[in-house]
Parts: sequence; structure tokens; C-alpha cells
Amino acid sequence: MPNGLVFYTALGEGHGRLKIVNGTYLHAIAKLVDTNEDRAVHTLLIRSEHEATIESIPEGRYRLVFALGKGWNQERQRFYEANSFAKFDDPLVFTTTRRQRSDGAYDYYSVLEVTLHPVAGGNARTSHISDEEFFGYEQSSMHEVAPASHTKPF
Repeated sequence: MPNGLVFYTALGEGHGRLKIVNGTYLHAIAKLVDTNEDRAVHTLLIRSEHEATIESIPEGRYRLVFALGKGWNQERQRFYEANSFAKFDDPLVFTTTRRQRSDGAYDYYSVLEVTLHPVAGGNARTSHISDEEFFGYEQSSMHEVAPASHTKPF
């Protein structure tokens, strides 16, 4: 399956952007969870040693949860091997700020970047979670993307 494949999205109109860097040797499925609804609003694949960006994130507070593993089983919605599940401890906050300058008004949007692997001097902490918690974040019911039918290890 291609890097950045979107399994599901319910993102509305927004200008926030989240870059997710997967520097691990395992593939990742990441879910962006709206903390107000406690539901996934975007789910995507980040292949090992790759990065992907979620665009059009509306203002709000979100939680990022992810699963790491090898070989995606579409039917079971999980990896064949080496499943591990984690979440970022702190919420990701996306805002829009309007600033007036002498030449006009400008909007500034949140552009965030996270890594799924430890980084020297990094300031984001993650915690292990159960597979029940990871799969428990139901999807909002807006814009489902047709699931890929790939069931072989990638």
C-alpha cells in the first residue's frame, strides 16, 4: 500500500497541518482523534522510514494514537506482526491567529510535526496503550474512504 494512504477521513475545512515522521523499521497506522468527540477524524498509513502529512485540520484539540507493525491485514484491521500501540501524552492544538500589520491582516495557522521514534532533545512523550483503546476510537460518520483490499504483508 502506498505511503500516506488514507483509510478514513472526516476532516472538515481547516488550515492546520500535521507532519508525522516514522523513523522506525515498522509501518504505522496513525489516528487523529478529536478530543471533544473522542472519535477518530483521520486515519492513515505511514510506511517505515517515511513521513506523511495530514492537511486541512480544523481548529481544535486532538490526540494522536498510533499502531506499529508489519504486514497489514485489511480484514482484521491490524498488522500481522509486531503490534504495538501508543499515544502522545499531550494534545495537539490547532489554532488560527489573525495579526494586523501595516500592509493588511494575516492569518497564521498551526503547522505541527511529530516523530513516532525517540529523538534526542525531543519534548513529546508517548505512552503505550492497549489495542482495545486504539481500536476503541470510533470514526466520525462523515467522509469514509473506500478501504484498500490489500491483505498481503507490505
